[in-house]
Amino acid sequence: MKDKNKTKDQPINEVGKLRQIVELTKLKTDRKKSEEMLLKQSLILDQSHDSIIATDLDGYVTSWNKGAERMFSYSAEEALGRHISFIYPEDQHELLKHEIIAPLKKKGEHKAEVRLRRKSGEEFHAVLLLTLLRDENDKVIGMVGSSMDITERKRAEEVLRESEERFRLIAETITEAFWIADIPIERMFYVSSGYERIWRRTCKSLYENPRSFLDAVHPEDRERIFANLALEKTGQPFDHEYRIVWPDGSIRWIWDRGFPVRDKNGQVTRYVGIARDITERKLVEQQLKRTSDALARSNAELRQFAFGVAHDLLNPLNIIAGCIYLFKQRYKGKMGVQFDNLLEYSINEFNKIKGFVQDLLAYAKIETTSQDFDSVDFSSVVDEAVNNLQQDIKESGAAVTYDNLPVVIADKIQMIRLFQNLISNAIKYCGKKSPKINISAEWKENEWFFSVQDNGIGIEAKNFERIFTMFQRVDDTSGHPGAGIGLAICKKIVECHGGRIWVESEPEKGSTFYFTMPSEGNKT
Repeated sequence: MKDKNKTKDQPINEVGKLRQIVELTKLKTDRKKSEEMLLKQSLILDQSHDSIIATDLDGYVTSWNKGAERMFSYSAEEALGRHISFIYPEDQHELLKHEIIAPLKKKGEHKAEVRLRRKSGEEFHAVLLLTLLRDENDKVIGMVGSSMDITERKRAEEVLRESEERFRLIAETITEAFWIADIPIERMFYVSSGYERIWRRTCKSLYENPRSFLDAVHPEDRERIFANLALEKTGQPFDHEYRIVWPDGSIRWIWDRGFPVRDKNGQVTRYVGIARDITERKLVEQQLKRTSDALARSNAELRQFAFGVAHDLLNPLNIIAGCIYLFKQRYKGKMGVQFDNLLEYSINEFNKIKGFVQDLLAYAKIETTSQDFDSVDFSSVVDEAVNNLQQDIKESGAAVTYDNLPVVIADKIQMIRLFQNLISNAIKYCGKKSPKINISAEWKENEWFFSVQDNGIGIEAKNFERIFTMFQRVDDTSGHPGAGIGLAICKKIVECHGGRIWVESEPEKGSTFYFTMPSEGNKT
């Protein structure tokens, strides 16, 4: 008989055993030889792990091997003579009759996947291989079948099916285009519907020609993308942005990322990737850049204006200063007390205006760039700042100390001005105490943290941000002249160096001003 039902997934040995059973019925040798052959065949079948069961034409069990005992937990004595339906769940009885026995009788052989039931009532999935039994006259006398438990396989298939369903659900509902392709992207294994939304082209076109997505790439970006594709053949991840052109001529920005998938030997077998439309983000970035450029131009113009105004004011202020001092030299003590008081008041107010203009000019001049940076010994910087403040320090009785300070890549002139302003500020707001100021530095988180600590009157928390703003003075009753520009200058100097500045303080407990200096090669 031709093995027309034998396929690559069939257990060939079991089909052969069924054939042997059929052939036993055709033996025309003597009874003794038949009995010997039957005994030999029974021993072979009993050694099989799979269940092999024979029935008559009405479906009653005539043979029940050891494999059947192990699989169903029924002994041969319990099974022989019973209708084969007892190993099928009740909802499978119609299937047994119409989709297993009927096709078997019609074709002579049959294969099916079914649910079976053990003695305990537990159900499991199995593959049946069935054939008809014939006697020496080729008359059908019964049926024989082998069943193989495939429960684990079915569970794995179900897990795989559920996993695939979840994957497709996610892939098809996300707005991005998810794709899986081979290394040179010449074969597309999968692409989600997001491709159609982003490219305005069909997924079918991409399956037919995986590189057809390149047709939409903007001409100015195409050469760069081809270069990236060449690099992908090396099995490296990629991450790039480029523009595509929609059929209606609209230009969209794409962010495309891909990652290699490797086999157990480390060889790249395919790429998985995701592409996202980032046009809106790009538009925002472009608008921010335009705004930033406009702001930079405005700041530059404002700085130039402030510099020009301050510079132009100095000359007439110097003339006025000469006149005031001339009046003082010639007429003080000669025009009465009221005149002397008015003269002194005018001199004080003039000094305030001149200080304001000088501070404004200093602020406008801050234009630190990396070209101004050099190795700066901060100990010498503090020494110079202290030397510039000798008169204020002497009059206030201030004590300025510092720990071991580092050498930092910075603009030395700006650093002197920074420390001079911070020390001067500490002296101004010391209250009735003798100022004690300590400067220290600590390297952490890849940058230098500097601190300038004083024992002054302190600052309320609500004013921590305000004091770094132009023309803001928290304590106008200190008696010290100033326009509230000193700490704003400090803030601008630190920010020009890529750092940040802040204060920690409590009223009557002093203040500590902190600033950072992040820069390459600064840990010295």
